[in-house]
Amino acid sequence: MDSAIQQLIKRNRTMKTDSPYDRGDIHINKNDKVLEIGPGHNPTYRSNVIAEKFIDTNYHRCGDVKIYPHQTFVHADGENLPFKDKEFDYVICNQVLEHVEHPEAFVKELCRVARRGYIETPSLLGEYLFPKKSHKWVILDYPRRSALTEMKKMIQALFYILKNKFKSRFSNHRNPVTLSEYIKTHEVVR
Repeated sequence: MDSAIQQLIKRNRTMKTDSPYDRGDIHINKNDKVLEIGPGHNPTYRSNVIAEKFIDTNYHRCGDVKIYPHQTFVHADGENLPFKDKEFDYVICNQVLEHVEHPEAFVKELCRVARRGYIETPSLLGEYLFPKKSHKWVILDYPRRSALTEMKKMIQALFYILKNKFKSRFSNHRNPVTLSEYIKTHEVVR
């Protein structure tokens, strides 16, 4: 999967160029047309168009979908957006990528409909502290690039590592005995 995403990024001539603190720290020009994918209960005020896939359930978010009066709402799947190529100057995707079925198709669509963009995902620590069943992917952040891995595989790998680490550390040790049992079978040095 990682190589497919990297190839997609190369083909679209996009790359990770910055790591803003959050979506309040991104730089969008005053006249830019801005699309926001899956903002749910917390849309960015600067967005002109809101695209949301799940309108009948809050399984993937913390509350009901909200829209500011100046925004246009479009019911759409981020993997197949109903917009022209480069129709938007900027796309915002905040806490959505970890939910999608096909991340490569999703990122490809973002690159197709917008010239620039911002993608924010939970950190690995955030996923550990506040896990959500709806998250399918963990995004690992590295300088100048990011990598995707399936949440299920990441958890299996962590449990495997922990199990084997503890097993190798403690499996060769028998249960301790009481001092009186020890004295019965060993000579005590005085």
